Amino acid sequence: MGDFLAKPLVGIDAQGDPKRNSNIRRRLQSVEKPSMPIDDKRLASWNALMLQALVEAAEIDDLYREKAIQQYRYMSDAFIVDGQLVRFAGNGGLAEITFEDYAFVGSAFLQYGKRLQDKEAIEWAREFASQAYRYYLVDSVWQMNRRALIPSEPGLWVVQDKAITSPMTQWIETVLGLPEIDPMIRREAKEMLQRVTREMLDTPSYYGSLIALRNRIDP
Repeated sequence: MGDFLAKPLVGIDAQGDPKRNSNIRRRLQSVEKPSMPIDDKRLASWNALMLQALVEAAEIDDLYREKAIQQYRYMSDAFIVDGQLVRFAGNGGLAEITFEDYAFVGSAFLQYGKRLQDKEAIEWAREFASQAYRYYLVDSVWQMNRRALIPSEPGLWVVQDKAITSPMTQWIETVLGLPEIDPMIRREAKEMLQRVTREMLDTPSYYGSLIALRNRIDP
C-alpha cells in the first residue's frame, strides 16, 4: 500500500535538515498575514437543527432541557421580526427567506412545543407551515417563488435530500403533526406522502427521508 499522505516539511516530525526547516518556519512566521474574513452569519435553518438536537437530548438529561429553552428563546428573538421569519439573524434584509427556513424552523418549533408544552411554539410552527404552503406550493408543485433556494429546480415537487431530512419531508411531518391547521393544507401534505413511486425507491440517497416518513405514518 502506498503512503498517500504528504509528510510535513516544517515543524514537529518534519523530514529533511532540521536547521533548514527551522529557518523556513521562522521566515513563515515573520510574514504579516492578511486578516481573514469571519463568517459569522446566523442562519434560521441551521439554528433549527440545533434546537431539534437539544429537544431530543432533553429527554435524557435536564441540562439539555434548559439549553433547548434558551435556544428557542434566542431563535424567537433573532429570527422572528414583526411576526415574520427572517433567514439571517440581525440582518433580515441580507437575503430573502427560503422554503428551507420555513420547513426546518417550523419542524423544530413543533417538536419543542410538544415536548416542553409550549403553546406559543406550536402556534409559530402552524404559522410557518401555512406560510410555506402559501408562498411555495402552487397546484401541488413546489415553485421558485420569492427567490427560493430549495427546491433547486422549478417544477419539482420532491426536494432532494442526502445527509439530512429534506425540507419537504420536514414540512409534511410538521403539517401532519400539528393539532390544528387548514384542512386543505393537511390534505395536500397527505397526498404528497402517497406519491412515493418506484423511481423514488430506487434512489434512496435522495428520497430516503420521505420514504422513512411514509413508513412511520402509513406502514
